[in-house]
Amino acid sequence: MLEGEEDYCKILETEMRRRQARNPSYSLRAFARDLRLSPATVSDVLGRKQGLSLERAHAIAERLAFNGAETEYFCSLVEAKHSRSKAARERAAARVARALDEHRQFAQIKHDAFKMIAEWHHLALLDLFHLADFRPDPAWMAGRLGIGADEAEAAVACLTRLGLVRRDGDGLTKVFDNVTVPGGIASDAVKRFHRGVLAKAEHALTSQALAERDFAGLVIPVKRGMVEAARQRLKDFRREFDREFKCVDGADEIYVLASQLFRLSEPAGISVEAEARSSRTAPADPPALS
Repeated sequence: MLEGEEDYCKILETEMRRRQARNPSYSLRAFARDLRLSPATVSDVLGRKQGLSLERAHAIAERLAFNGAETEYFCSLVEAKHSRSKAARERAAARVARALDEHRQFAQIKHDAFKMIAEWHHLALLDLFHLADFRPDPAWMAGRLGIGADEAEAAVACLTRLGLVRRDGDGLTKVFDNVTVPGGIASDAVKRFHRGVLAKAEHALTSQALAERDFAGLVIPVKRGMVEAARQRLKDFRREFDREFKCVDGADEIYVLASQLFRLSEPAGISVEAEARSSRTAPADPPALS
């Protein structure tokens, strides 16, 4: 939900910085072009010198490929601040408050902190709390995840230090239902998490029965300009999948849904060496965590 931001100007600033992180030459002028606004208007909006109309907010949300929930939240922020109708401002503010209450069930971890829990079993351990047979015992956790008891003990310590788990006497409590990491930033920790999940996927491919897993691959030709929309569609799908299938109480197993969308072909006119250099600095998507 746009990282729970309560200022629509900061949402726009964050989006511009995200694009600049991917392309250092990306400028405010380029951002204005993509929003189909004048550079002066974008500068004034970001500088809080000019507001947005609800109609323009909808247009911006569409051009930034926000999903339905993100569009409603962004436009509600604009309406709560700038609507000429007091009643409309109050209704919009109520929508924002409800969305923020839902968002606060998530814990967003900064990349520096995520380094402490970047191994796959840290996040899997968090979801063990939802199993019907859960026990706050590192030996039991280790057995359920197939790791060493010392690894489970260390994982609990890291999660406690980050405030994701709380000790209650001899017991343990999971503090947040979901965990997320900011996207759009190159992170070795996030890449380590994905490598760990991919290694588990490779093992599951040969060790688990077909009824326990689902592996599929789709190879398609696309236009470069469609990739961002495809990534957003996958992000929306993962959220919907989480809402439909996550069992907060009474689950009996931990599963992972891992999706990969990447280019198989080499770009025309770009050498293999140049492509290798580029891939080493490209930002990795954050894990979809829960």
